Amino acid sequence: PTFLLKSEENLSLMAFLQNWAEKIDRTLLGDCGYVNLFLDKMQRIYQLQPIKKNDSNNIIIKFIRYVNEHYMENISLESMAKVFSYSVGRCSTLFNEGVGMSFKQYLNCVRMQAMKTLLKEKKFTNMEIMEMCGYNSPVTFYRHYKILKEKK
Repeated sequence: PTFLLKSEENLSLMAFLQNWAEKIDRTLLGDCGYVNLFLDKMQRIYQLQPIKKNDSNNIIIKFIRYVNEHYMENISLESMAKVFSYSVGRCSTLFNEGVGMSFKQYLNCVRMQAMKTLLKEKKFTNMEIMEMCGYNSPVTFYRHYKILKEKK
């Protein structure tokens, strides 16, 4: 971010952090005080404003919860939009802006994480895991399975 380009201010923040890190007799209360001072200093230097909470934050949380609770089912952006009474376009925009990735990308991440957990347990066949994670297509399942194996 451009605000981090202020080198003089960054040096003063780094000196503050260095001073804090070198304290020998640190306590939880003292650390809390330093954190508050550091955040206050950052807010003043960079003129940071608190994020305003709005209704879209609440719906994003509901979207994420929905995907996390229903990933094993045959869900789609369309079905989620219908559940929350949004148009597909609006649902897609809110999801992308709030989560930082598309619905499909997030769903695949959740499913791959579940697959990874189930594979470690070694209790189920690949076909059982495929069904348990919500994959309808063996091709998609094995493509994601291959991605997991390559990351090891």
